[in-house]
Amino acid sequence: LVRLGADVNAVVPDEAEYCSGWNAFCIAAVNQHGAIMDELVAAGTTMLHGAGDGWTALHDAAMGKRPEALAAALAAAAAEEAAGGIRVAAAVAVTVPNGWAGRSSALHLAALAGDEGSVRQLVGAGADLGARDWLSRAALDLAAATGRVGMMRVLVELGADVNAEDGGQTALQLAAEKGRAEAVAALLDIG
Repeated sequence: LVRLGADVNAVVPDEAEYCSGWNAFCIAAVNQHGAIMDELVAAGTTMLHGAGDGWTALHDAAMGKRPEALAAALAAAAAEEAAGGIRVAAAVAVTVPNGWAGRSSALHLAALAGDEGSVRQLVGAGADLGARDWLSRAALDLAAATGRVGMMRVLVELGADVNAEDGGQTALQLAAEKGRAEAVAALLDIG
């Protein structure tokens, strides 16, 4: 369809029941279709369409455990930056409302999903390991509170501060509060 002249940046009308405000790239991202996302990037799509609240394809791709989809979203952000649009680091830093994790960045979503590859990609693209979500939690805090020990190790390896406080609590204290014994043991070992 792109080769036949389809507008790669056309958005679903606001009155639509599903995907309002999204372009084809966002729809491919939410469904984790990395190859289609790559084709749309090559055709000149922009990734910064979404629900009007800052949510973009980058956020969808970050929580899907599909590194190729996140790579395509980051490539779209880089192409947009090269064309004078939003900087990749700014796109990575956007925190957005979502139904199950409050206001979160792509890094928060990838950490909650347990996607170590996506976390590495996002940090490589400039994501801030100390960024806070709506409850003042960093990605390490989320990993500790959910018992994702592998994710905790990756975040610390990438530079997350094990002793940073989230609204008064450290990752260790959050893990203890949630009864995450393996996370507590790992944090004691790490920090």
